[in-house]
Amino acid sequence: MRYLTLLLILFSTSLPAQSSASETKNAAMADDVKAVLKKAGEAVNVDSLKDTKSMVQKANISIANMGIKGTITVYMKADKIRIESQTGNINEVNGFDGKTAWSENLTMGLRMLEGEEKLNLISETLPYAFTPEKFYDKIELEGKEVFNNVECYKVKFSKEGMDPTYEFYSTKDYISQGELRTIPSPMGKMKATTVYKEYKKHSMGFMYPSIMVQDMGPVKLEVKITEIKLNVKVEDKIFTLPAQ
Repeated sequence: MRYLTLLLILFSTSLPAQSSASETKNAAMADDVKAVLKKAGEAVNVDSLKDTKSMVQKANISIANMGIKGTITVYMKADKIRIESQTGNINEVNGFDGKTAWSENLTMGLRMLEGEEKLNLISETLPYAFTPEKFYDKIELEGKEVFNNVECYKVKFSKEGMDPTYEFYSTKDYISQGELRTIPSPMGKMKATTVYKEYKKHSMGFMYPSIMVQDMGPVKLEVKITEIKLNVKVEDKIFTLPAQ
């Protein structure tokens, strides 16, 4: 159930970076999408995150139609990330130490992550989580579209080796309403729609969706964020590839 471990970090895409002249050399972006991302960043006060050195996020997970509950914890530091999830009797850990991406659970044991699975982890590390233009090759404004009953700007994020992700920013207040993405897994790719709900203001000043609902056909997951801590001590050793 690797897709569970990806859910919490999806909210970082709802905190787009402010575009600047120094960043335009990265992702190819036209002026229209730069304007949307700039206003979206202002709407959630992404500037309050620019000096973040580490982050720890915790959340509760539930799959109501299966009677499953669990927890997820994400540790981020520099270019490293570790994601721990527990759902029912299933425990899984995914990590990236700056070079190697890996996953470990009881069913599949320890395995290396390559290709799109590895890129997905890298995209959510701190150097890129709040500055998507530094990771993606191209970011495009595809026009307006109604998403979850809200008129939105539809923005496409593309990178070689990955399926595109589509983010939906309200045309009224520029706050992200959710996203569409394809999630890679050992069982194949799965299309997922995630809706962001109940934005809250963190003590550090930024806004974030406290509830996310991810729909993948027969499976609907709800995540409720319980804690976000910034610039706390995180040991480098937790990101290291476990001994085989």
